[in-house]
Amino acid sequence: MFTKLSASIGNARAETWGSSGAVRLRKTWSLVILATLAIASFASKPAEAIPAFARKHNLTCASCHSAMPYLNATGRAYKLAGFRMPDEDGTVDPDSQGNRKISDELVLEKYFPISARIKGYIFDKVKGEDTKIRPAHEIELLMRGAVFKDMSFTAEVEGEDENDFSLEGSASFGYHPSRMFNVLIGFGSALRADPYNTLTNGHRLTVSNKVALTEGFGSGLMLGKGAQYVSLYGQTGGFYYSGTLSAGNGNPEGERPRDIILRGAYDVNKNISFGVLGLVGNRQLDDASGENLDVVRLGGDFNLAFSDFNVLGLFLVNKDSVGSVDETNNTGYVEAFYTVKQGSRPFIMPLMRYDWFTQNDGEDKTGMITANLSAYVHENVRLGIEYSAEITVPGAREKENRVTALLDAAF
Repeated sequence: MFTKLSASIGNARAETWGSSGAVRLRKTWSLVILATLAIASFASKPAEAIPAFARKHNLTCASCHSAMPYLNATGRAYKLAGFRMPDEDGTVDPDSQGNRKISDELVLEKYFPISARIKGYIFDKVKGEDTKIRPAHEIELLMRGAVFKDMSFTAEVEGEDENDFSLEGSASFGYHPSRMFNVLIGFGSALRADPYNTLTNGHRLTVSNKVALTEGFGSGLMLGKGAQYVSLYGQTGGFYYSGTLSAGNGNPEGERPRDIILRGAYDVNKNISFGVLGLVGNRQLDDASGENLDVVRLGGDFNLAFSDFNVLGLFLVNKDSVGSVDETNNTGYVEAFYTVKQGSRPFIMPLMRYDWFTQNDGEDKTGMITANLSAYVHENVRLGIEYSAEITVPGAREKENRVTALLDAAF
């Protein structure tokens, strides 16, 4: 196929492996697992430090998260309602949200809704590289709350060690007059409004990324990366819909909006949902031809929760075209995890995920597995060990793997 659409493996591999992969060290693996379980065995008290939303509503983190940061049905409803706690039928009573009422329309948070999250890699070994100690890999400040009785805002600022902690941010402003109709505008993932865990990379429970959301193929369009966007969304009965106009990745000033994303999902009940996704867009090629690259993404996803056992997945078909020449590839993942609870809060969580993507018009396939074992010291603080490895690679390229001991804490 033509080289303009031949996506380098770098997009997905850099996101998933760091710079090149990880060595499997049996001794280190065993020691870290033992250390994780030993620390968890002392974690018998309920959480003492909980993020802003839990403090505001006097709830535990487990009320909205199956396992922090994965949203359960209550957490999805809370996000869908503009970070307000809805009734069973999805309606929101503005007077019961614990806000400070200034006037009939203007309300403010009683306490500034700010939380912090620290993601650290206590041990990180990648193949062909030196062992790294990265206890402060990523530091985030998250602000989300109400400004009027039917309006919300979000703002996030983060820094990562590989970028010398240069600050990056995202923000949004929402209008929520009813459950059926909402508006969200901002900069961030163009799927920010979506309440389901399948289409967000930020709610993942692993060090490795969901490749389907970070693989750009020939167009460089990555669903999980930042863009200017305007979204309309809502839910009626069990049906969720959204329509988004996005300026696309790498276009921070929003010139010539280029992507239209349509999304639909159906909740069979609060624990089972199925969805579809469609995207059409274009990019101007960075050469003298003046041609445009047309992009089409079509796919489906599912979220299943059986008590404390969760299974979710996403499949996308990606077609990139220049003139009469096109290339079609696919990508996706399937993930399953089980939450062992201590009382009502998560305690131990084993997880497995399989990711894949194809290149060169489907001729080359890369498949990888991720295994994670986490222990929740508190419901918003976890320690874990993760092993990720490529199991299928194109040609004679050497397979990559990685071992990481992680710390994930939110306050």
